[in-house]
Amino acid sequence: ACPQNHIIAARGSLEPPGPGSLITLAEKVMQQNPGTTMDSIVYPATIENYDVSSTAGTAAVEQQLSTFVQKCPSSKVVMMGFSQGAQIVGDALGGGGIQGISKSSAPVGRAFSSQVTAVVMYGDPRHVVQAPFNVGTATKDGIFPRSMNQTLNAFAAMTKAFCNDRDPFCASGDELAVHLAYPREFDTMAAAFVTSRLQG
Repeated sequence: ACPQNHIIAARGSLEPPGPGSLITLAEKVMQQNPGTTMDSIVYPATIENYDVSSTAGTAAVEQQLSTFVQKCPSSKVVMMGFSQGAQIVGDALGGGGIQGISKSSAPVGRAFSSQVTAVVMYGDPRHVVQAPFNVGTATKDGIFPRSMNQTLNAFAAMTKAFCNDRDPFCASGDELAVHLAYPREFDTMAAAFVTSRLQG
């Protein structure tokens, strides 16, 4: 049987397989929306060979999303990603590939992304300051800013990207603790946003 809502979670670099630090956000969403299931993206999540890991991750997001949507065409999908996981979620939806690092990849087809109802990104290395869906204090782009032909603007109304100043990955800063604090700081706000999208 198909769930009403389904979470696809992509963990951050070096986190063990599963949802990683997204578990607390996923649990809040599942509590607030009974009948929601969760799946974690299966990918390397390594920092070494980042290009290989993120390229494989993007392909895995596209594959796991399209497989689910084909099986359950009326379920709502929530995408969430932390760190490298946020990058691969964004790359699956908007197109991937970082100039000089990894080869470009096309976004997943609208037939599949049209069921995506909410997107939450924590500490996305491809964060761009001007994006209309940003939350947080960041004033600088991330280390691999998303290019103009890969924007997530088509998903702006359903997306919240959380990034605070001094985050080494999403804001090109120097304070790792900032990068690790998003669940504690923003889970409540992010879950409320997801729930409003699912119940809207």
